[in-house]
Amino acid sequence: MKTENLLPTIRFSTRVHSLFNSRFRLTLAVLGKPIGYRPLLGRLPSFWDLKVSFQLIDLENAFFLVKFHLEEDYLRVLEGGPWVTSFNPNTDRIIGLD
Repeated sequence: MKTENLLPTIRFSTRVHSLFNSRFRLTLAVLGKPIGYRPLLGRLPSFWDLKVSFQLIDLENAFFLVKFHLEEDYLRVLEGGPWVTSFNPNTDRIIGLD
């Protein structure tokens, strides 16, 4: 992570930029206590109750890209969340969506 004009910036590779072009995608930022790729991949389906699977891509620095296969699943998460899974900063993780 670098800073430009006093703002933090992250530069992604061309491959990662191509992943952002997906129609049904969300950028997920994990705040607070870090969580790894596999534990996050295991927890998200129980939060979202999707009709079909999704793709989770680790962008590093606690950012993940979530690609949905169905517009219905994408809209369910976008409109209904949960965007925050818990609120105990000592033990739990806070997950935010962009």
